[in-house]
Amino acid sequence: MLQVAPGAEVGVYRKRTNLTKQCCTNLRNPSRLLCRRWLCSQPLFHFSFLRMNRYPILLLLPLSLLGSACSSDNTLENKTQAPSIDTPVVSATSAVDEKNGFRAFHFGDDVSQFSDLTPGISSREEGIKSYGMKQGKENLKIGDAKLQSIEYTFYHDKLYHVDLIVDGSDNLAKVTAAATSLYGEPSSTISGNGVKWEGQKVEARTLSVQRGGLAGGTTGYLRIKSKLIEQQVEAAKTDAAKKGSADL
Repeated sequence: MLQVAPGAEVGVYRKRTNLTKQCCTNLRNPSRLLCRRWLCSQPLFHFSFLRMNRYPILLLLPLSLLGSACSSDNTLENKTQAPSIDTPVVSATSAVDEKNGFRAFHFGDDVSQFSDLTPGISSREEGIKSYGMKQGKENLKIGDAKLQSIEYTFYHDKLYHVDLIVDGSDNLAKVTAAATSLYGEPSSTISGNGVKWEGQKVEARTLSVQRGGLAGGTTGYLRIKSKLIEQQVEAAKTDAAKKGSADL
């Protein structure tokens, strides 16, 4: 059996103890708590145990386990590193809501903030009125697309939705491309006859209508509307229907 010379175990103890203290005091990051806690809990590092000459071979055990525990520091350190933060991508939902209108106008703007308006198509719905701009007072181009007209619709004199009207599928495709550049990729398609960008407060959608008659052709639309004002319109319709049912 191996024997340890008298006093040698004291030197071993001091060496182990200094190593333990150095490890426990210098390891600052939380990933090495496993090493620190393990070392402080081992009875083999107590002087009374080390003096047991009957088991000198056990003196080698703490050092081997110490190396094993501390060698995993790099792995634990890598696992506890903060994840990288990527720049968030702006979605169609947030983009269409942030714009919240058309050009310099915003949904909910009062009709008094608009100049050069002319009455447009009248609506049967109470509180809804549509207007266009006087000829020559409006920019009728969206990128390379040429517009036929732009209609502004108000609900109780508050801007409700804007309709961009174009002639031909080519112009509609150009308007759709411009909207995609502004809002991002569409949220969904509409029965294969248009696309939609849907936010929490605002919705934009395209629509293609085939004209009949000898001329034929296609009329395209991009409607940008306030979903919040639309809720008011629908609520007013529901109230009107309830009042009408009382007369039946």
